[in-house]
Amino acid sequence: MADAVREIEWIFEEHDRQARILSEEFVEIERRCAEREQEFRERTEASYQQLLEEHAEEIEREQAEAAEKEHAEIAARTEREQAERLAAERAEWERSEAEARERREEIARSIAARKVNDEPLPIDEAIARSKAARKANDYVRPVDDDDPDAEYYRRDSWLV
Repeated sequence: MADAVREIEWIFEEHDRQARILSEEFVEIERRCAEREQEFRERTEASYQQLLEEHAEEIEREQAEAAEKEHAEIAARTEREQAERLAAERAEWERSEAEARERREEIARSIAARKVNDEPLPIDEAIARSKAARKANDYVRPVDDDDPDAEYYRRDSWLV
């Protein structure tokens, strides 16, 4: 029985020794992993910085191209909107011109109809009214004799 106790004690001691060894190995593995991780981070950061430095011009060029493309799109949209606005304004102008042309043609037809019927034309009526008004108010007196525009009021003809 003493041999069995010694054997069990030896087994426990061996177990403790192997557990310590494994624990020390585990700590060593964790330390090496932490070192590797740190080295990897440093290399990755250095590689990233180098990559940025190598491709900085390309990145800037791509950003400039993107900005230029956006600017071109905005310019194209603005130009398209302006063209649409000009087209709408032109259509409105053409419509108003067509209306004016239609009115002129209507007036011309009206004048032609009056000439055929020997009716006085509107312009002839206006001239006759103007002559009558001039004859009725032949002379206008200025407010006072010192008025510098008195000659203007005393003129013979009011047709300028």
